[in-house]
Amino acid sequence: MEAAAFVTYFVLGLLVGITGYSIYTAFGAGSSNLRDPFEEHETTEAITLHTPR
Repeated sequence: MEAAAFVTYFVLGLLVGITGYSIYTAFGAGSSNLRDPFEEHETTEAITLHTPR
């Protein structure tokens, strides 16, 4: 029983840690340096589609 509880708490802690780190990476201090590839694609596509050839 003790081993199962340890594994459960370990996995739960790992999951919470990864989730917290992901949220910090997305919205934390360095998030302003991240680029949005989807927005870049939309901008490039709009320029390409509306440019006369």
